[in-house]
Amino acid sequence: MADIKTILFPTDFSDYSNKAFPYAASLAVGFGAKIICMHVEEFLESDPANPEHSFAALEQFDGTLETERVRIRGHAPYKHILELSREKNCDLIVMATHGRSSLSQFFLGGSIAEDVARFSAIPVFIVKVEPDQPAESYTGRLKEVLFTTDFSEASARAFDYALTFAAKFDAKLFVLHIIDDDSIEFYKTAEIYQDDKLKDRVEEFLREYVNGLPGSELVTSVHVVEGRAESEIVRFAEEHEIDLIAIATRGHSLLEEELLGTTADRVIRHAPCPVMAVRG
Repeated sequence: MADIKTILFPTDFSDYSNKAFPYAASLAVGFGAKIICMHVEEFLESDPANPEHSFAALEQFDGTLETERVRIRGHAPYKHILELSREKNCDLIVMATHGRSSLSQFFLGGSIAEDVARFSAIPVFIVKVEPDQPAESYTGRLKEVLFTTDFSEASARAFDYALTFAAKFDAKLFVLHIIDDDSIEFYKTAEIYQDDKLKDRVEEFLREYVNGLPGSELVTSVHVVEGRAESEIVRFAEEHEIDLIAIATRGHSLLEEELLGTTADRVIRHAPCPVMAVRG
């Protein structure tokens, strides 16, 4: 299983980003990890009069945490987030999004969070927050984890992190595969395609696949549904009151519209819970 020792929390001191801090804080407590609070200074319309006071305000959530404060000036905030995560040997990035369009003007809007998730070598834990929602602790409610898979090596890495969170917080672990038009070629290659019994064949294949993964004994149940991937993932999360979705992203360029990248982006925007994007 994965080891979480250092968590990077990027913030612009807005209500949006600060409301994601309790998630970072409670995860740090759960894993016994250090938090690095990062501020990219150039990307506020007006810098806080007292940035140090703004950093200190974050400690109201848990003053016992070991934190390190970093301020950076420069362009392209997602690149600075990725660079600092490498320099500090971080294991997880926790950041906020409001789940709106990529044209958002907020520092940590949908596009920045998705860019970080797409290119980060470490998992990115993305919290969708709204201004009228209060900040809340997280790990007390982490009872159901959903891992989505397309049977790729990328999704197998995401399983390792889903397993880590489920084991650490004693949560149920659900495995979900979506049968959609983009899956057919894989089924044919794997010799499991059969029109009249496709779902049964895929369910059998999924169980065998999961049983072959290290830690599979912690899986609560496996599920196969048919439909559009991102819609079915969101629907499953809502129906089962999922607290965290673990999904793979292959790290495509911004101009590409490949399946996993697009699916991960849309799940991040519409999921009813935090999403952990893991690059394969």
